[in-house]
Amino acid sequence: MKYPEKIYKTVKEYYENMANVRKLKQSNRISEVHEKIPQIAEADREISMLAVKFTRSLAAGSDAVENVKIFREECDRINAFKKELLLKNGYSEDYLDEEISCTLCNDAGFYDGKMCQCFENRIIEEIRKNSNLPLVMDKQSFDTFNLNYYSDEGNPSPRLIMGAVKSMCEDYAQNFSDESPNLLFYGGTGLGKTFLSSCIAKKVMDKGASVFYQSAYKIFSMFDKIKFDDEKDELVKFHTDNAYDVDLLVIDDLGTEFITSYTAEVLFDLINTRFNSGKKTIINTNLGPEELEKIYSARITSRLFGDYMPIEFYGNDIRRIKQSENL
Repeated sequence: MKYPEKIYKTVKEYYENMANVRKLKQSNRISEVHEKIPQIAEADREISMLAVKFTRSLAAGSDAVENVKIFREECDRINAFKKELLLKNGYSEDYLDEEISCTLCNDAGFYDGKMCQCFENRIIEEIRKNSNLPLVMDKQSFDTFNLNYYSDEGNPSPRLIMGAVKSMCEDYAQNFSDESPNLLFYGGTGLGKTFLSSCIAKKVMDKGASVFYQSAYKIFSMFDKIKFDDEKDELVKFHTDNAYDVDLLVIDDLGTEFITSYTAEVLFDLINTRFNSGKKTIINTNLGPEELEKIYSARITSRLFGDYMPIEFYGNDIRRIKQSENL
């Protein structure tokens, strides 16, 4: 799978930095032990001398197989002696070894010419870190989306409709690709738009795609800051660039932000640029088509309902239902 170049580079640098940290830590431990246990320092010098002798014997044309056998036997003898000394002096027998967390790739990130699972896990972790997905949403999943909060009255009932919406969202997340449509979730408050969009975001991240999740208010506040502040905030600039570049952008609560001609232009440019570059976007709003057109413009509304798959949410405010249950 092809991962975002920026994320891949960050993780690669992490592995390189950690390799340097491990070597420095090992070097400090060796120096400490050599000072406290001179016999180990002498044993290490003996191994170095054996290595020189072994190299010279090979260069002189000696029997390679026999020399390798002798060299290994001598090194094993000396290393066993070192471990005894370490244990006698209160150290663990592997105290001088380089600390490795992944025995498959020895913390190199790759083995047998392919990416190790630990490297992939680190990429996913970095993607999550940059996604801005709130911690409370990170605990939500499709499995915990409770359809019992939706009425089963009517034909079709809200429960039946939302069951179909949930299934569509699961399918969207599972099969997310360049061919996936943009989604527009709309309907009243507390109907599960934020919940299901965050479930999609998590699933898409688990597949290795880059995601940025943010409320409309905060997104446009960041663009305001970049435009009007003389000193550019690097983190804010990173997030505004991210809004254009990530594989999946989720804009939550569109219509709750302070709307100006500038924010309307930012919105149009953002959705238009992402659409033209094939990047996918999910937008959540409590507003219907007519309300959106009053706030923004026919140009933006037609783009949203023309280039996005509109999905209306039905039911009663789940947050209020939960509050009443806790009374």
